[in-house]
Amino acid sequence: MADEMGNKSLESQRVQEIESKYRIVYFGGPKLPSEYRSLIIAPFLNTLRYGNDLYKLIDKDAYFLKYAKYLDTLLQRPMTLIKMAMLSDNTVLGWSMVENKTVHYVWVKKEVRMQGICRALLPIEFDTISHITHKGINIWIKHFPDVRFDPFI
Repeated sequence: MADEMGNKSLESQRVQEIESKYRIVYFGGPKLPSEYRSLIIAPFLNTLRYGNDLYKLIDKDAYFLKYAKYLDTLLQRPMTLIKMAMLSDNTVLGWSMVENKTVHYVWVKKEVRMQGICRALLPIEFDTISHITHKGINIWIKHFPDVRFDPFI
């Protein structure tokens, strides 16, 4: 029990150290500065395609062309919110795309995963996820079993 509490304390301390090194910046999707657009679209497209076997079945050219247009429509929705974890030099460590109580996607750089950034990017309450990868399925089942998956939002 004491060892378990010590581990939780160390984990909490590690998360606080990482959080003190970055800030969370918010953008309304339609107001996302153009310099950040590719930092959302490219990782979303790539990690969804290569992290979900069903998306790999779509013709590659069709996927990248048409899904990029779909992501543009998500970004233009008035209630879409982009949260970015950024270092002081504006290096983006990760981001989330949320609309109302739906998490469309969360992406964190591989080098800084498992450090609490994803949790910091998630809203306190949400009831739906619209996109999922193999890694996302494990997180969903373990941490958010009551959240529903609905790709048609």
